Amino acid sequence: MLSILIPAYNAETFIRAAVLSASRQTKRMPVEIVVCDDGSTDTTLEKLTVLQTELPNLRILEHGGNKGVSAARNTLMAHLNAATEFVAFFDADDVYLDGALDSSLSQFDILPETRFTRGRTQVVASSMLEPGGSISAASPVLYAITLSSSVIRADFLAQIGLFDKTLDYGEDFDFLLRMAEATPHRAIHNDIVFYYRRHKTNVTSDMVKVRRGAMRAMLLHAKRKATNPNICDVTSILPTVDPETMQLVMAVNDGH
Repeated sequence: MLSILIPAYNAETFIRAAVLSASRQTKRMPVEIVVCDDGSTDTTLEKLTVLQTELPNLRILEHGGNKGVSAARNTLMAHLNAATEFVAFFDADDVYLDGALDSSLSQFDILPETRFTRGRTQVVASSMLEPGGSISAASPVLYAITLSSSVIRADFLAQIGLFDKTLDYGEDFDFLLRMAEATPHRAIHNDIVFYYRRHKTNVTSDMVKVRRGAMRAMLLHAKRKATNPNICDVTSILPTVDPETMQLVMAVNDGH
């Protein structure tokens, strides 16, 4: 089974598109979509309840209040289905390409010792993902630091531990670094896995805080490396975005 884990907080505008895209991923194995509503104060939970009538493989978890994205992901991991073999983390405002995770899952067939995969991300204006919209060929493609382009063996997650709730930004990068530190067996492929939706409320809209979060994640990695020089090299998963591509990313209009 593939379990797609989605934390959601006040995601009423985008949650339907995200969940439906998760439902169109693979026919290789059963797929379960699990969403943790992190104390939303809008209609996110109501929209999920409606979606559940359409998607029998959608499971909803609830937090009593807003605890943060790391806490929501930790809750999702704590409630993994016993049959889960592979896990994908996804964000409530993004959209998978149809069948994109087949590319990631095929990497485990090629190299059975693979612990996790990583594909590419295309950054698009939100309006391009609306009905009648289309993806511009000029939309930048990159290896982002988000986890959403990865598929992970469920038994490998136990080695990594929980998401760091002290990190307001960069918690996904920190988790990705810890995965890379734990194994050399990761498969990096060039297929685009998902569309990163640019809109006004993106976490990445505040680039100062994003850079600060990434720097803190790298500092934590450096401390772990100093304590244990034998951890695996993480170079292959570090973002290598050239200035021109980054300018294109920041120039993408949010559309909302």
